[in-house]
Amino acid sequence: MKLRLFDPEGLKPSNYKATYPELTRIKEFEDLIGSELMFVWYYANATSPLREKKLTNEKRAEEALKRSGYNPEPDEYERILKLQLSERMERAIDKMESFQPGARYFGWKALKSIFEEYQKIAQMKPSDFVKKSGSGDNMVVETDYAAYTNTTTKVVAALPGLIEKLEEGFGISASGVTEDEEEGHSILGQWHQKNLER
Repeated sequence: MKLRLFDPEGLKPSNYKATYPELTRIKEFEDLIGSELMFVWYYANATSPLREKKLTNEKRAEEALKRSGYNPEPDEYERILKLQLSERMERAIDKMESFQPGARYFGWKALKSIFEEYQKIAQMKPSDFVKKSGSGDNMVVETDYAAYTNTTTKVVAALPGLIEKLEEGFGISASGVTEDEEEGHSILGQWHQKNLER
């Protein structure tokens, strides 16, 4: 399986932040335009194809400029090639390097699993909350409506936030995913497949 985190490939710089809304909420990226942030991704992200190659930092910066479409003024371009980066660019690079794709993939998978369990809970009926006490002729069987209401209310309250996080997907896209990993039978199967193919 090949993971990508906030993958910009195939995106226009103007659409990059909109594709990954989480990036708009990160202060280190606030004042970067799309092509600058894509340069930062190519240069610093752990899942960038340039990180897989044995490139010097200077060569990686040059390749990142080409692939990102970032076209700074000539003097800034030369400074970037010499790794004389502005403070804001250094902060953005440090932040981009800090992202852990494995942890984010695990978080994404965990949320999918929680969503599946919530789906099961949402389909429960009051009859699933029957309590028995006593035995024999003294056995009392009653439906615990309070437990049913309490449980379903909590699930309903949690769903919007959970769905929002799943839709954002932690910036994760994956290729070469096994059938088990894909979980095509889930209610989110088509959504997951669409995201995996991005």
